[in-house]
Amino acid sequence: MTKIERERVWAERVDAYKASGLSKKSWCQENDVSTRTFYKWYRILSTTKTNKSKTKGRFMLAKPVLEVSPPQVFDTVISIKLGAVIVNVTEGFSENALTSVIRIVSNIC
Repeated sequence: MTKIERERVWAERVDAYKASGLSKKSWCQENDVSTRTFYKWYRILSTTKTNKSKTKGRFMLAKPVLEVSPPQVFDTVISIKLGAVIVNVTEGFSENALTSVIRIVSNIC
């Protein structure tokens, strides 16, 4: 039996004990389970659940949220026609970006 299978079996046993309403000692006697082994697994499983709950809040998988801003409206628009391509330049443009775009479009056209 693998470690994961043993853990699953003992988790089921501990859950059965909790549902029984009996004391640990009584449950072990009725189910022919060693009290020493039961206490060992009870402690292991309790520690595992405690550790999982402690780390539960630290790390969280999250889906990224894409926020779309409404388009900005500018009063001044300059249109540059390069062959079949029209480049619209608005207020606050980046000169470096515009230079790169013109260079790339000029090489294509």
